Amino acid sequence: MIWMYTLISTVWSAEIVSVDRPSVGTSAYLVEKGGIQLESGLQIDGSQTGQLYSLPTMIRVGLHDRLELRPYTSILTHTTSDTLALQTSGVQAKVKIAHPESKQFSLSILASSDLSAGSGMLLLDAWQDNWSVWVNAGHSVEYDTNTGSSLVLGGVGYALPKKQGLFLESSAALADTPTVTIEGGYTKAFESVQIDVYTLKNLTTPDGWQIATGVGWRLR
Repeated sequence: MIWMYTLISTVWSAEIVSVDRPSVGTSAYLVEKGGIQLESGLQIDGSQTGQLYSLPTMIRVGLHDRLELRPYTSILTHTTSDTLALQTSGVQAKVKIAHPESKQFSLSILASSDLSAGSGMLLLDAWQDNWSVWVNAGHSVEYDTNTGSSLVLGGVGYALPKKQGLFLESSAALADTPTVTIEGGYTKAFESVQIDVYTLKNLTTPDGWQIATGVGWRLR
């Protein structure tokens, strides 16, 4: 599901490009009109059945100052049972609702769809000095069963010197079997590249965890 894509943007990365990774949440920031950005990384998910290796990848295209198109895929995945599978791919659209220059907040809507599910989410980011906070709230629906789940997420980030940053975040997916996670990570920004590393723990599944490292690269 799209909830597990490694996405974020925080106050330190906004100085160069609107980078959405890492983490579970999605920022309210958009790539400006004409901008193209690639965001990808190596992700390892652990569970009682073993480990899953994947390369979640997204291309973000600024179609308008208020509209961003976001095709995504997990490319090739590999499990510890030596099986290979192509993950479901899809497309997202992010629409900016408000980003007043006189106030330090941004508000957007994210719509997403793949072959099995669709979702909508409200995105809010706010910042003050070196601190940044974000909130996501939304709902997804499985096409085949018409069943859905809701997501509520909150996070906080702190900007360090030399365009570095730390973040801590927690999310809750509300469905027949609720899922609660906590995650944290580190980012380092350069002129047109941001690198990251983070770890996640599933609090409702004893052996559920995730670690990842990746990059956001501004192509244009």
